Amino acid sequence: MDSENPKDSVGRLPASIELQILTMLEHRERPLGAVNIHDALPDRTAASEATIGRYLRDLDRRGYTVKVGKSGRLLTEEGRERLRTLRRLTSMNTQASALVAAVEAGTAQEWVEVMEARMLLESEVAAAAALRVSDEDLREAAAILDRQEAAIAAGGTGEQENLQFHDLLVRISGKRVLGQALKLIRQGPDHSLSASAIRARVGSRRVDDHREIVRALRSRDPEQARAAMVRHISSLIQDVHDFWAGVNPRG
Repeated sequence: MDSENPKDSVGRLPASIELQILTMLEHRERPLGAVNIHDALPDRTAASEATIGRYLRDLDRRGYTVKVGKSGRLLTEEGRERLRTLRRLTSMNTQASALVAAVEAGTAQEWVEVMEARMLLESEVAAAAALRVSDEDLREAAAILDRQEAAIAAGGTGEQENLQFHDLLVRISGKRVLGQALKLIRQGPDHSLSASAIRARVGSRRVDDHREIVRALRSRDPEQARAAMVRHISSLIQDVHDFWAGVNPRG
């Protein structure tokens, strides 16, 4: 039972300050004290030295830091994992904010048009891949999707695995020209990251679509694979419409 004086208790530690504190401790071999942490904050008006001390005690209780005598704190393994999670969440929030700005700037339709172009190209890629896929390719695809699911469960976007999956389909298909066309599309605005941000906001999961595509590949049925890819891209387009409805409900 924590016997800390109620006057010394701390409210919810802001994620931005928690991220800054844990980042300061990340590569420290010697303990860092509250005064030094406060002085190193980009905005020292965000929290007083006393408040930083209370935040550090909160991090101790949560197992993210450990106090070393009167010298200060060091980061624990749990703290390093927490830092990785905070960085993933910060990245997702940045992506979502960028997407909101794009939508408000009237570029949502451009995003949809790019996704429609992807649907034409990638449906052909999927159909061709179904005719050429090997058992080894299927095992590689399954491994990528397992990593994607784990990344999403850990609070990430799974975007790296998403790109790996779609690149694998191009390689299996042997459609080098279509692959180059898709690379050109990806050189524009970062639509793939926007898709991750949208899905994070509206609650759908691409990994389920990807597993459906893999099932079609396993059947070696080009039309089934083509249809699965069309459904996948169509669901992304629907997500942006749902997102738009939430951002601009009267639009």
